[in-house]
Amino acid sequence: MVRGYQRRAAAKQERQLEKWRQTRLVATILRNAHRGPNDVALTPEEFLALPGDRPPLPPMDEETFDATMARLAEFDTLS
Repeated sequence: MVRGYQRRAAAKQERQLEKWRQTRLVATILRNAHRGPNDVALTPEEFLALPGDRPPLPPMDEETFDATMARLAEFDTLS
């Protein structure tokens, strides 16, 4: 009996989180559509953090960025 209740409670919580994710996505789209020319576009996770979101990645340093871009340039077949 207890396990059935726990499953129902967990399912309800997941449905509520999914509704919040949808609301967060719509709000982020509206915010980014009406941002000023100097404002930075936000991701849904930056706009509203929810339980279960992954922590943001630390910013990439310049050396790592340059190395990554050089590796990606090897795959450039449009030139």
